[in-house]
Amino acid sequence: MTSHQPARSTRPPLTVRSHLALRLAGASLLLGLLGPFGTYLGMPLPIRLLHFSANVLVIGALIVLGNMALRRFVFAGEPPLWAALCVALAAALPGAVVVQWHLSLLAPASLAFVTFPELLAQTAVVNLLISTVGWFVERRMQAGAASRSAGGSVSREEAPASPPTPATAVSRPDQPFDARLPFRLRGASILSLSAEDHYLRVRTSRGEALILCALSEAIGLLGETAGLRVHRSHWVSWTALALPDTRLGRDGLHVAEAGDLPVSRRGRRLLAEAGVA
Repeated sequence: MTSHQPARSTRPPLTVRSHLALRLAGASLLLGLLGPFGTYLGMPLPIRLLHFSANVLVIGALIVLGNMALRRFVFAGEPPLWAALCVALAAALPGAVVVQWHLSLLAPASLAFVTFPELLAQTAVVNLLISTVGWFVERRMQAGAASRSAGGSVSREEAPASPPTPATAVSRPDQPFDARLPFRLRGASILSLSAEDHYLRVRTSRGEALILCALSEAIGLLGETAGLRVHRSHWVSWTALALPDTRLGRDGLHVAEAGDLPVSRRGRRLLAEAGVA
């Protein structure tokens, strides 16, 4: 069967970029209005807004670059909260240097009342707070994208007309797809794949991860005979289908160790032909 494979986008969706810009602008405005760490005493409002906008822009860029490096080279997907907080702490030292420099330009008299260790601690606290809020907001955005994807209409891009010969869907270290997974998941059995906007949720026997990859591309890397595409946005491996607790119900396919997946009409027919009930 010839299927249309969407072009893979290596750029984040516009909504994510817009959200990041709004978050940084909101943090700058809030800090400028509140005047934390005594800045409300030594700086008028316009200077405070300029001071915190410059700080948030530079320190925010450091944190974003750190998370991008983790996403690409360590986790092959969105980093967990603990990793994002480590990046926030690592950015505190250069961030404190930036804050001190900005103070020397905008309010040099204030440097007589604050030491560098105090600036370092203050920068670390702000970094941790903003990174924590941002991490949870981004997860909510990803969950919303997943819900919209799962609630779509019957597939326009379906699985093959007849079920392929079952094959064990174990992602081995020598497989190209395995290199895209976080280190902790490499070599694990792939159970299911779900498209979420520009990302792909990979569920394995050791847990799950979100990576930047098109569903059609992932299926091609794993092999057409490794499983069934039961929905436009969802694929399940023969390994998962062979598990005792995997079953097909009225609301979709319950995959043991991987949760529930929606199934299109054609996907139900393919599962029935494969003997999944």
